[in-house]
Amino acid sequence: MTVTSPTHYLAINSIPLATYGWELSVGETWPLLDMPQIRGSNRLIPGAAGMKPYLRRADETRYVFPNFWVYGSVDEDNTPYSDPFEGLLTNIEYLRENVALPKSTGDGTYAVVWTRPGALDNLQSTCHVTAFEQKLITASTALFTLEISVPSGTWTVVP
Repeated sequence: MTVTSPTHYLAINSIPLATYGWELSVGETWPLLDMPQIRGSNRLIPGAAGMKPYLRRADETRYVFPNFWVYGSVDEDNTPYSDPFEGLLTNIEYLRENVALPKSTGDGTYAVVWTRPGALDNLQSTCHVTAFEQKLITASTALFTLEISVPSGTWTVVP
């Protein structure tokens, strides 16, 4: 697959989300900079001032990407389709089968890698795709909201 923004993109199940046939644009990856959800709380101690502090932990974190575009004029390698609507449906079906639908093996998660620009380390985790919802469709283009859930809430450096 040809990656259209090789210095900055997200890949799920080894499928880059920045190709000629579909695109999560660079600006759309900003939610990945958000801090993970945190779980834990302090405990009230009756008769004492304040609260007893307890450790907090990263928790499952959801990331919403509201502008994931799918195109029908070409495939992921920029090979033209003769019928753009058929091409659009082909690209959508490919993404559904290989990215969006739940895995039926292991813990059901997909590997997710965030390729970052310059000297920044690339990051990896695992995720569930929790939404792949169509917002707009024309004869050759569709706009989806893509939502992923990272169960650990954390990312690690790709070795």
